[in-house]
Amino acid sequence: MLAFVFANGQALLARIRGRGWCVPSGHVEPGETPEKAIRREIREEIGANVGDLHLLGHYLLSPPDASPYLAAVYYTSLLSQEAIPEGSESQEARLFPLEAFPTNYYFWDALLEAVCRYAFEQATAQDSSTPSSA
Repeated sequence: MLAFVFANGQALLARIRGRGWCVPSGHVEPGETPEKAIRREIREEIGANVGDLHLLGHYLLSPPDASPYLAAVYYTSLLSQEAIPEGSESQEARLFPLEAFPTNYYFWDALLEAVCRYAFEQATAQDSSTPSSA
């Protein structure tokens, strides 16, 4: 599972030891629902609490350091952020605009580019359809 966490038109990436910059990701632990699992991974890797989760789809990703795998991809909005928890594999978290992904993301291919672009488009469309309070 992967999650794009958006704030101010940018997405939070985690710098993972031995991997580099990437969106929060992980696996479902026994007894967890996919929603609880991705929320746990987001807290562990970027110290964030997030809003509603929106499923973008399932993609067959092929990172250079692992076998290809089918991943559920979500997007959400940042509600609050605290320090990354002790013992996390993440070393830091930072907001990146889409334009910075190709040169910063730990692996980049045509599929990942399409997924990232789609996530940004969907989050932007969601933001523009949400009424603002006066």
